[in-house]
Amino acid sequence: MGNLGTDFDRFLAMSKAGDTRAAKALLEALTRCRNSSVSQRNLLNARHRLEKETDSRQRDALAQQIEFHQTILSWCGEAEWSPGRRDALRLVARQLAESGDSEARLRYPSIGQPEYDGAPDFDERRAEFVSDATRYLAEEISAGNSNALNAMAQAHMPPPVEGMTTPFTVDPGKAYTYYYAFALTSPERNGSMESILAQLEGKLSPEEIQTYRREAARIAACCGK
Repeated sequence: MGNLGTDFDRFLAMSKAGDTRAAKALLEALTRCRNSSVSQRNLLNARHRLEKETDSRQRDALAQQIEFHQTILSWCGEAEWSPGRRDALRLVARQLAESGDSEARLRYPSIGQPEYDGAPDFDERRAEFVSDATRYLAEEISAGNSNALNAMAQAHMPPPVEGMTTPFTVDPGKAYTYYYAFALTSPERNGSMESILAQLEGKLSPEEIQTYRREAARIAACCGK
C-alpha cells in the first residue's frame, strides 16, 4: 500500500470486502507503524543536527536515522495510532489467519488480543481469542511449520515484565515441551534455545524434564521430521 495515513480507509474497505492482498498490505503496514513515534518534526530535527555535526561517526549515525525516519513516514504518515487502527490490525490478522495465511497465524497471538473495554462480553471475547490463537498454531504445527512450535512455547511463558498479564495459561511444562521440539526441528537455533531451556529446567523435576522431552520428540516427529 502507499501511505497508511492517506490510504488506511481505502485498504480497510478492500480488506473487509475480502481482498486478501489488501489485507496483507494493511497487516504489514499496521504492524510496522503501531509502535512508531516518527514525525516530520523528528525528521527536520535530525537534518538540522546533521548540518551542524562535524564528527564523521555521528554524521553516519544521523544519516541512518534520517533514512529510517523517511522510510517510516512513507509507510505510516503522521496519523495517530488510534483505537480504529488497533481494531483494524486485529480484524485483518484474524481474517488472514482464518484463510490459512501462515505469517498471520504466527503473529496472531501477539496482535489479536482484545483490549479491555469494560464490556460484559470481554471475558468471552478474550477466551475466543485464546482458542483461535491456539488453534492456528496447532494447525501450523501439524502442517510442519516449526516456527509455530516457538510461537506456542512463547504463549505459555510468563509475561516478560513483572505485573503484566497474559490471556494464555502460564505453563513451564508446555513451554519447555514446545521449545525443546523447536530445538529438535531447528538445530541451527539450538544456541539461542539453551538459556531458555535451562531457565525452564530450573522449574521442573528431572522426571518431568524427561517426560516433556519425550513429548517434544513426538511433536517434532509430526512437524516435518
